[in-house]
Amino acid sequence: MAIKHQQIPGISELHELNEGIDSSRLHIKNTSQSFNELRGLIGLLSYGLGGVSAFVLLEPFVDQSDEYKKDLIIEEKDYYFCLSANNVESLKRYVASVIEQIHQYCHITPLSQLISTLRFYRKHLDVRLVVKVSNYEELLSKLEAFLAGRTVDGLQTSVDCQDDDVMSAALPETLRIWLKKKEGDEGMRPPVDKRSFWPKYPFDRSLLLYIAPKYRGGKIPS
Repeated sequence: MAIKHQQIPGISELHELNEGIDSSRLHIKNTSQSFNELRGLIGLLSYGLGGVSAFVLLEPFVDQSDEYKKDLIIEEKDYYFCLSANNVESLKRYVASVIEQIHQYCHITPLSQLISTLRFYRKHLDVRLVVKVSNYEELLSKLEAFLAGRTVDGLQTSVDCQDDDVMSAALPETLRIWLKKKEGDEGMRPPVDKRSFWPKYPFDRSLLLYIAPKYRGGKIPS
């Protein structure tokens, strides 16, 4: 109903606002408010009959097509495209799926955002792939070469990189370590490009919510 009528319902039982919450990125209102008056995220929490719950964050759509067109004329730079799977065959299916998605959405999604999405908070599996690219055309060409079994510069997998002599020296040290699977993968989380950062499910309370002193050992969040 809130979405249908474009209104954020107020909580009538709320008589005193918590200034710690109200000054954060989360807002709780005691009066109804139009969606247009406040821009941000909306949290929805729903419980099912079997005890199953769903927590969803909704964010207004922002048309960035004009900004993206400006990005297209910016000088190209190198990116490192990373994927991983349980085995070689799964990796090939993953690559084929990515190629299909690129053909469908490359005209509206910057390469940097695709790379960030595929690497951010992903579980890093045993068979790994790194591709050094500067644009979508180069990425498609190298991924198709991988599926065809051809060797190309700027493409490396964990299957053939255990020997330092055959690993590309052009790769950054963090990626060389990642390909050899000798780390905890924490260093593989890239900065998020042009989007809001929200921690893991459902969110980090210490960052986004004011917790009363009696519930957090008397420590007031800065």
